[in-house]
Amino acid sequence: MELNVDMAQRLADTFAEAWNRGDMESACQSYAKNAIFISSSGTLVGRKNILNHYINSRNNGFNLGHLKFRVVEFQPTNPPTGKKFFIAAAVLDWSLTYDSMAKKGKSFVLYQLIEGQIFIVQSASFRFSNGSALS
Repeated sequence: MELNVDMAQRLADTFAEAWNRGDMESACQSYAKNAIFISSSGTLVGRKNILNHYINSRNNGFNLGHLKFRVVEFQPTNPPTGKKFFIAAAVLDWSLTYDSMAKKGKSFVLYQLIEGQIFIVQSASFRFSNGSALS
């Protein structure tokens, strides 16, 4: 099985659907156990730490809003001969709308196929404000 853009979009949609329901635990199942997440608030390592970050953000008044992703660039790699892992890199546009406001940005995501299931192993996100990127 090889990673493809449709798999990446389905995983992004699954994450967004869980996020939009407020189900952070299901959303974070998209991350590998040892995933790395980078955002303006810092670097997190591990699915549990990423989940705790989202839960703490929500508990501190962060409005989850409505999240949507679109894969805009996808680059699979072929595994070395004899290896059983597949990796792909993607750039996603995202939008988060709430209270008649919207935030937009991009995420760079590294996917890995692990035992037949696609996971996010690394993710770095940033948002745009007034047409410029903010880290």
